[in-house]
Amino acid sequence: MPMSNSSEFVLKVCHVLLLLLLVPQRRLAKLHFQNTKQDAKNELNTFTNSYLIMPDLEISYYLLRNRERKLLFRLDESEEVSYFSLTVTACGVQVKWTFGYQTSSTNDYPSPGELTELYRYEGEGRQTYNQDNPAKAVYQLFITSLENDSYVRVYLSYDQLSIYPSLPLDPRVHVSTNNSLFTLNWLPAGRLNGQPIEYCLTINRVKNLPTYCGAMAYLRGDKKPRLMWTEHLEQSYLENLHKNARPLKKWGGNKLFHQCVNNKTSFTYGKARRGKTYYVDVYMIARREAEQVSSAYIGTMVKIRRIKNTSTLRMMLGETRTFKLKYQHKVVLHLNTTVSKLAIEVMPCEGKVPFTIYHNGRRIQRKTLVKRWHRRLLQTAQPGTYILSFPSLKKKTFVTISIKANFTRSKLVLPRTFLIKASRKTRSCSSVMLEWTAASVKQKYCVYKREIKQHDLLRRRCMNADKRPANERVSCIYSNSTTLDTGQKMFYNVQDLKQATRYRFDVFLSRGQSASMSYKSVTVKTRHCNSSKG
Repeated sequence: MPMSNSSEFVLKVCHVLLLLLLVPQRRLAKLHFQNTKQDAKNELNTFTNSYLIMPDLEISYYLLRNRERKLLFRLDESEEVSYFSLTVTACGVQVKWTFGYQTSSTNDYPSPGELTELYRYEGEGRQTYNQDNPAKAVYQLFITSLENDSYVRVYLSYDQLSIYPSLPLDPRVHVSTNNSLFTLNWLPAGRLNGQPIEYCLTINRVKNLPTYCGAMAYLRGDKKPRLMWTEHLEQSYLENLHKNARPLKKWGGNKLFHQCVNNKTSFTYGKARRGKTYYVDVYMIARREAEQVSSAYIGTMVKIRRIKNTSTLRMMLGETRTFKLKYQHKVVLHLNTTVSKLAIEVMPCEGKVPFTIYHNGRRIQRKTLVKRWHRRLLQTAQPGTYILSFPSLKKKTFVTISIKANFTRSKLVLPRTFLIKASRKTRSCSSVMLEWTAASVKQKYCVYKREIKQHDLLRRRCMNADKRPANERVSCIYSNSTTLDTGQKMFYNVQDLKQATRYRFDVFLSRGQSASMSYKSVTVKTRHCNSSKG
């Protein structure tokens, strides 16, 4: 009921506060909460933000980051208490708390310097302090959230029976992995006061969540602390609390996986990715009258091993191979005898390819970036294992590798551009005129054609000239240009083609014993001609 006189209101508030501090806890509980436990909890919400800890009820308190909060309860001389336990549950963040008592004081709120410390804890989980034959004193709990604002749950009990589900003898979660799947197994827990246990689990890639309330905070997000009319007992503190509160926000996207599995004691997770680490927690959930209580198994960490994609290609002397280059691909050559001149040529299809050469584990060529063509000529190559490695490859591509022995040195001279042109004006229903740029020395240019089917339109790959079918080779011609600055144009008219047919044309450049390096392919469709005109 509203009060007309403010001074009268202040006197009554002080009177209520004095009663709350001086009346023994059990007597206070009997005095104010004589209905059901749920009714008691609803009415106790009016005192949630006060300093009092009420027995037999798990109460949530809101903590501001790095702001210490003090809670207390009193054991009076008239109280017959032979045991108590104090349980503090952190909900999502690291907290530190100190618990102790003071046997005498000149005021109702003893100063921390007079505290006889009993217990100290710092962590993110749940911790319980037990005390037999406790002294008649004012017991105080000082608690601070170290990382972010958070809720913390405090439970005071004079009964040695725990309200939380008991863990089995082996409280670990066992994990077995199979490729990108991992299966969790844990031992079952017994019933809590005849109530069945339900199991829930969380999986994430950030950290273990050792309490279920902490898992729910990250899954759903915390709410700001509520203000109620009776909270005038600490009005300035509560107003500051509500104003400055920054509750935990839920993890966005699919950052936290949560699932309840009823009474099952195993679960298989099939969405793991290779090379990633996952944090797994399993919780026991039970009902205690109108409350939900929980306990957590020991959290575990699962690391899915990455498959080492070290594809290895074995080659022999005199061999030329074109293959799809993948991450950490390796080309291996075993030499049994000494070779006077060993030539290794690398020709990527597109882009730039890094490669390194090792001999018996020792690097003999540092990482070299190849755009079109590169040759490494080894004089007097000793027997052993040669490895051509491709580190730091950013994307897959095709590459041609040629390894030849007793090589006669004839360096390939590259043209200014590797484009092949096919003019529309010179295109007919049975022929196509090709044009490309030559280099300044006498080199061989071989022209190949391939009819393209509809399903081949989107396929792109490099082709090794030595592996092309004989019927695809059109002709080889030589150039002896001396005009490198301007670039000599070479032409070739490909005839005997089908009308209205799409062809792919390739030009391969080589010199002496070198491997064939390809120009960029061009795709051309011949014109459609009337049958009467042939």
